[in-house]
Amino acid sequence: MMFLSTYHVKDRESNRNSHNIGLIKAIICAGLYPNVAIIRNVKKTKRGDIKQKIFTPEDGAVTLHIRSINSNEAFFEGKFLVYHLKMKTSKVFLHDTTMVFALPLIFFGHNFELFRENGMVVIELSPKIRFTCAASTALLVKELRQRLDQLLEYKVAHPGVTDWDSSSDEGKLLRAIAELISHEDEKLSMVDESDDDEYEDEEEDFPDNKYPGNHPRSYGSSHSQAGPSRVTPFPRW
Repeated sequence: MMFLSTYHVKDRESNRNSHNIGLIKAIICAGLYPNVAIIRNVKKTKRGDIKQKIFTPEDGAVTLHIRSINSNEAFFEGKFLVYHLKMKTSKVFLHDTTMVFALPLIFFGHNFELFRENGMVVIELSPKIRFTCAASTALLVKELRQRLDQLLEYKVAHPGVTDWDSSSDEGKLLRAIAELISHEDEKLSMVDESDDDEYEDEEEDFPDNKYPGNHPRSYGSSHSQAGPSRVTPFPRW
């Protein structure tokens, strides 16, 4: 569909993000979603064994296959894994896993819903995959996700070379999303220095509570695959 200007695999412009590990993992997340597992706890015993507590919304407790490089991992920076294969033998085993943070799931998953709960805005991908954040952060994520979905729909209907120029609308959007994902992967906080009062009118966009009787707003394309300024996961079990 000619998203690249050349077929040369070593072209500099085509490889502008080749060293951005956070973005590469986000692309893997986009391809593997909704194959998501949640890391509840990992600890090392006195004998040196690694004990991992990992769950999927569909199966409950699962185990990383011994051949998976992550099966011996004693520390995960993020709370989520995406996986390529799930197989049940003596246990439910996950194969080919990659650790990801919250933003790739929000940007490249299915529809998500926004609503208020206990003074914070909740971003919900599913009843068991939820995140809390400040209203200003939720508005930023919502706006970027809507624009990304619009861009993807346009590119499918109008194939052409991806424009990364910082002066174009397409380039500004792609750079903003790539920067947010990269910073999250580098463990930098999603800090919004502006006062939430600036968003007072927009905050009314979010229902006060999803349960019961309220109708949360749904965002995103149905076919697209701890501080108040952060997106913080809190899975339900």
